[in-house]
Amino acid sequence: MTTKKPHQHAEAIKAWADGAAIECRSVTPGPPRSWSPVAMPAWLPQYDYRVAEPKPKPKVKLKFRLYLCKYPWAASRVWSHNADSAPGDAPERSTYFVRWLGDWQEIEIDAE
Repeated sequence: MTTKKPHQHAEAIKAWADGAAIECRSVTPGPPRSWSPVAMPAWLPQYDYRVAEPKPKPKVKLKFRLYLCKYPWAASRVWSHNADSAPGDAPERSTYFVRWLGDWQEIEIDAE
């Protein structure tokens, strides 16, 4: 009984069939080539194929501070103040401001 040799690009083909992004580069003689994305791979023997590395999602930093207020029209008594707000928007200047509920908080989230 003989064992059938798998296609030279079998791993990349299976990953592509499962939805993975694929990159390829020529292996012909000459200077090394860079990897390029390919939407419809031809699976040619003169090319190397690989699963594209996932691109990192860009991050967004948010800086904010919570405060207690007594706005008569607001359902919530806790509000946030963004560090990017205009200097004249300082909540403590409002007659409805009660007090800060803590220090500045900074979080980093994935940008969509």
